[in-house]
Amino acid sequence: MPRAMYHDSFEFMGNWCRELPEEFKTRRGYDLMNHLPELFGTGDAETVARIKSDYRETLSDLHLDYMQTWVKWSASKGCTTRNQAHGSPSNLLDLYGACGIPETEIFGASEFKIPGIRRDKNNVDSKNYPRPLINRMASSAAHVTGRSFMKSIL
Repeated sequence: MPRAMYHDSFEFMGNWCRELPEEFKTRRGYDLMNHLPELFGTGDAETVARIKSDYRETLSDLHLDYMQTWVKWSASKGCTTRNQAHGSPSNLLDLYGACGIPETEIFGASEFKIPGIRRDKNNVDSKNYPRPLINRMASSAAHVTGRSFMKSIL
């Protein structure tokens, strides 16, 4: 068996599932289907903000549930888990903390004047720069959950 099961960063859209209306009702105490105009931005600003916040919290809860199920399944197979939580619709510290090895990757790269190192400007977006706070999320989760190991990918 492999040492760890791996979940790459969350670069796909996950914003609905057939169970969402019932899960929303169970977790938030009211029916989201009665508030679809507010979810899509129509109505009183305070109500729109509340519905969107509750919707996002429900997505976060569901994704964390999914990750915890995956971690338990992996453990049952004798493996730990590696997870790149960034980009997900959830609380990143919770997701990084749920896995065995919180993992991040470096976003962007600094231009270092190193002889022999070439950086092709045609392949680098001008907005693609290092994001130290994002890079620290995995290590923060490892720290607060008492883990001594995390991984950063270049």
